Amino acid sequence: MKFIIQYDIFRIFPDLRIGVVLGRGLQIRKSLEELENLIEDNMKNLLKRMENKKLLDFTNIKAWRETYRQMGLNHKKYKPTVEALMRRMIKGHPFPVINTAVNAYLAVKLLTMLPISGYDLAAIDGDIRLRISKGGEQFVPSGKVDREFTVPGEFVYSDNKTILTRHWNYRDCDHAKITKNSTLIFLSSEAALKDISTQDLIETLYKIIEYESTFFQGIYSTFILDNINPEVEIR
Repeated sequence: MKFIIQYDIFRIFPDLRIGVVLGRGLQIRKSLEELENLIEDNMKNLLKRMENKKLLDFTNIKAWRETYRQMGLNHKKYKPTVEALMRRMIKGHPFPVINTAVNAYLAVKLLTMLPISGYDLAAIDGDIRLRISKGGEQFVPSGKVDREFTVPGEFVYSDNKTILTRHWNYRDCDHAKITKNSTLIFLSSEAALKDISTQDLIETLYKIIEYESTFFQGIYSTFILDNINPEVEIR
């Protein structure tokens, strides 16, 4: 099994870098008090950083807003997932509680302000690809049963059978979501524009591994893909 970035993506985003974390042998739970305490600390850190600032004052948020614009998405309808999470937290909404593995990488978003998403590799058929859809491809969002269909030119993650994520990192599918029964996971974080530093991407990967390994054990490996190295063997 490989993770592959289609060459056409680099024609539009030549500075793209994608960081990948593979986790094996995880022991995921519904919740964990120590993780909840860490999330609370990260929330306090976020609110302190936000004093007298707007979200678009932060380079990583601004860069992903621009990335969505370059994909042709209206920011009033489609907000980058990391921006949407930050806005909910700043407004005082509760932190989303899914399971400890997902909660842990969402907690990293609060620090680095980069998108992070993931799949249960046991549910993946063949290679994972970041590519451009021709349109009309079936997709079922996480937590839903109704089908959606991609539009021509849409950036998607897919495997051999179906669409895994729409609009790059906007909405993940249901069938490959990470659950408390997952033991082999694939996590990715993207920097599409050069405004986002590779150092921020690396720190995001390291922080993911720190959180996941601290709370769920497991064995981890990490990779960074770019236009020089556009694919990697992941299993």
